[in-house]
Amino acid sequence: MAIHALDFGDYTMAICLFKRALSQLNGCFAQIGSEAAEASAHVRAGRDDLRQRLFDIREIWLRVISDCREDTSRQSEDEA
Repeated sequence: MAIHALDFGDYTMAICLFKRALSQLNGCFAQIGSEAAEASAHVRAGRDDLRQRLFDIREIWLRVISDCREDTSRQSEDEA
């Protein structure tokens, strides 16, 4: 949904949706570090790779959020 908001130029909505997604991403970090995940051999085997991929996604989303904030502040300045 955040990507669609970007396509429509609704940067404020995109920021909101990406922040919601970041909340879920943080939940994933918590789950892979939990005791239940520790009990799963599959999770233990792929945990490092999974963390790296999640951090990469997080970094991309944070950059997009930053760009959206710049665009919204630029639009505000243009309107003033």
